Amino acid sequence: MLRRQFLGGGLAGVLLRAWSARATTVYSAKGLKIDPPGGNAGEIERKERALRARALAAFPYPRVEAEGRDAFATWHLLKTQDRGVPVVVGGDDDLARIAEALLPSRKPRRPEAILAAADKLNFPDDLAALRRREAQEAHAAALKAWRDHPDDPGFTITELDETGEQRTLSKADTWQRLLAPPPEPALGEWPAAAAAPQQGLSVVRDVPTGKLLDKVHIVLLPAGDWTEAPALLNWGGWNGCPPPEYHVAALRSWRQRYGAELVGMGGDALNLTVARRPLSRDEALALAREHYLYCSDAVDQTLRPLALHLMSDDWWSFWWD
Repeated sequence: MLRRQFLGGGLAGVLLRAWSARATTVYSAKGLKIDPPGGNAGEIERKERALRARALAAFPYPRVEAEGRDAFATWHLLKTQDRGVPVVVGGDDDLARIAEALLPSRKPRRPEAILAAADKLNFPDDLAALRRREAQEAHAAALKAWRDHPDDPGFTITELDETGEQRTLSKADTWQRLLAPPPEPALGEWPAAAAAPQQGLSVVRDVPTGKLLDKVHIVLLPAGDWTEAPALLNWGGWNGCPPPEYHVAALRSWRQRYGAELVGMGGDALNLTVARRPLSRDEALALAREHYLYCSDAVDQTLRPLALHLMSDDWWSFWWD
């Protein structure tokens, strides 16, 4: 299974959301700067800065700053101070992305409505049903695009494998890949030993370098409990990331079964700690399948290495592009 795929080109915007939601290895165009025909890059950048400033000025919740290396200890301390539910959101860029989702122009959903929707969900069964609907919608979108543009899909898939080799699929292979059912991750072999423990809070690190950030933000949420954080921040609902109510339902379920607790919620990542690990390989494999439904990028090629990780580490991390 190839690890990473990048979708680009004219029809990418039409298919990206649905296709990335059902595929295990699709990335969005995050980080790519695309100027529209006749656009002015300087003007676009000015508008982006203005939007960011407006979002940060309107952010409704108090926050505390800390150095990246001290963020986890500061989070622990804030838990004892009855100032709200602390959530580490990461650096300036992550805070801005979260703040923008709450701007009135983005039409955020009311937290009460999100929590009411979460109350009706049965996790993970309803998430599995959502993924099936997304797969059906993605297939219908790809089929329509193929019928409308049989000779020129207008986009390409570039794949990057584990060795760093890159190749761009032909038009025929592109259509075949888009019209195929979403692949299930292979089970793989049980590793001889678990991988090294994770670095804990990923949201306090610079993504390209892995270095700790000099400054991170910890927001204080007026929540009844920490599982309400995705509702209060209107967090989720892009590409393959589930809508906010599914995050609430997942966090509630994992808290009950594994003593999970939310520590970090960045612009596109979640970090949880757990008090109880799965005790058997069967239980761990079932949990790994839940993680795959929730966040397909949690599965690095095969399920059994992830299952072994879940039996040996107290940190769970998820990220969506």
